[in-house]
Amino acid sequence: MSNLPIQDDAEVRAITKQASDVRDLALKCVVEGPQEVEWATALLGEIAKAQRAAEERRVWFVQPLNEHVKAINGLFKNLVAPLVEADQTLRRKVLAYRHAEQQRIAAETARLQVEHDAREAVARAAITQRLGVEWALTHLGGNRVQFQAVHDALSAFIAKVEGREA
Repeated sequence: MSNLPIQDDAEVRAITKQASDVRDLALKCVVEGPQEVEWATALLGEIAKAQRAAEERRVWFVQPLNEHVKAINGLFKNLVAPLVEADQTLRRKVLAYRHAEQQRIAAETARLQVEHDAREAVARAAITQRLGVEWALTHLGGNRVQFQAVHDALSAFIAKVEGREA
């Protein structure tokens, strides 16, 4: 234990001496009969009194320090309160941005998927129409000029839907 000014306190010196003396008595004590039990029981009472006195003196020394520590902790709690508020505010804003960004990305992905599905459907319809025209031209023996005009009109329409010029 380091040499503290507390050790120079008269009450602390008295408690220290008493504790040492009582320990020595307890170590030497032999309990072999009712008289020794009675004596040891009385010594236990003295030990309890000495422990209470030591605790009271300890509290007498530490209470002002604890109050000082409590005051410092309170001061710093108030001092950092704006920082805690700033931290929480920014965290909420970052989370809100991330959430909005995820929603934006999901909406854009859905939009692109719809556009892709529409282009695919148009392409499938165009292929089906072209195959139908080609089949009709070769198998039905119809007016080739008429079929060609239908084919050209369909091609122009599909190109326009797909966003390109025929």
